[in-house]
Amino acid sequence: MGNEILRILGAEETITDIESFTYDSLYLQLFEAFFPNLNLEEIQPGETAEEMAANIQALIDLLSESILEVDLSFISSQGVVTGQLPDIGKFLEVILEVIVQLANQPEEGEDESP
Repeated sequence: MGNEILRILGAEETITDIESFTYDSLYLQLFEAFFPNLNLEEIQPGETAEEMAANIQALIDLLSESILEVDLSFISSQGVVTGQLPDIGKFLEVILEVIVQLANQPEEGEDESP
């Protein structure tokens, strides 16, 4: 699922190590690419697991409150950072769903009629 998101971004390489999906810097890059209108300047990549979990929680909260307007408390940022596959999978699934929705929305000024 994570590699599918990276392919959408145009990345040619695939990630084979699940550990890559535990770093907040990966998600920060994804959010910067897919949500350029969000102000992410205050979120700097963490140096400790606690800082990374706080950053991922901030991204989950942004998705929950500013984009989807749904409760995403079922995703544990601590679980993402510690490599818990269910939490990584849930987070990536939500990100992918948002990306697909954005891709299917007509651009501003674009005619929606067939």
